[in-house]
Amino acid sequence: MESLKEWDHGGGSPGSCELDASTTINPLGPPFSMELLWRDLSACLSCYPDPTSGALREQLSSFYGLPVENILPGGGATALLYRLTEILNPSRLLLPRPVFSEYPKAGAACLIPLDFVGPGSPLPHTPWPVDPGFSSILEKACHGDLVVLVNPVNPTGEEFSRESVIALGQELCSKGASLLVDESFQDFIGCRSSVLPKWNDLSSSFFVLKSFTKISGLAGIRTGALFGPSGVLSVICERMGPWSLGLIEQRVIGDLIANRRISEEQCVAIDRRLDVLSDLLLANNFPVSRGAGPFLLARTGWGSSAVRLSRKSLEDYGVRLRVATGFGVQNGEDWVRIGFQGLMDPGRVVSTLKNLAGV
Repeated sequence: MESLKEWDHGGGSPGSCELDASTTINPLGPPFSMELLWRDLSACLSCYPDPTSGALREQLSSFYGLPVENILPGGGATALLYRLTEILNPSRLLLPRPVFSEYPKAGAACLIPLDFVGPGSPLPHTPWPVDPGFSSILEKACHGDLVVLVNPVNPTGEEFSRESVIALGQELCSKGASLLVDESFQDFIGCRSSVLPKWNDLSSSFFVLKSFTKISGLAGIRTGALFGPSGVLSVICERMGPWSLGLIEQRVIGDLIANRRISEEQCVAIDRRLDVLSDLLLANNFPVSRGAGPFLLARTGWGSSAVRLSRKSLEDYGVRLRVATGFGVQNGEDWVRIGFQGLMDPGRVVSTLKNLAGV
């Protein structure tokens, strides 16, 4: 077994655990045939790929109905995030909590000051405060800032309407600030609150980040896309250089788009599995907080023993769990976020939590 970091978020090497319930990767696998993909590519892998992913950008443009110059595919959303942070070089990175850990890491790597925005008042369906009116963000935002908004929020699942996100972006633009919307989980909810369909209503300081890694179920093949003003994207593209996206990655993104209907059917099945896991947790007296995201939070009450018990879960039971504290969630040490592999074996997840109770 691999040693467990303080707030492990998955991504272990093959064989590092028997059940990784900490990740958010499609457990049903890609919605297309990997065997067919390898067969088609076998004669092409000795050749260089399209150096600028031009054909793929055209495919993405047709699918999303957006200009090619406003789309930049890349080797995963995280890689694109770091590049955007570096090139945009904002005065500050404003991060509403809870937030994915790579955002503060990207800011720190680029020597950009971080300002974590506190949430507002609690809502009935979630144990954590949220800020649905973005009042805390707008109060702090200044000229040159970059605000990051994850929609739906990871790990609480809070979802913001398309209209409210667009309004936030317009308000920030009037202040001279920019908005980055992370829509990595939008595909799992039918893209119902994605701002991409309203691209013409967005300001020139609006960016959207998408991860295709999660929905494809292929964590080892890094795929994503950044949408934004053509000027900024062209600079990022130049800095990335030619062949920044390999032939396999380009093909995976293309096949994912071409098989969108199957992907949507998978998302419906995943939602049903979430229902099963949620019901089983509740039946065993584990409170559940479930929002719009393709994951849920189970209350363990571990408190200060969270690190020790999450390590015990991995080492003694072979189950990797992610404690919510790593997202900056209030009282996060009392909650674990259960991701996709956990949906495939809900009984084992629940039995592990029961074994750990009171230890």
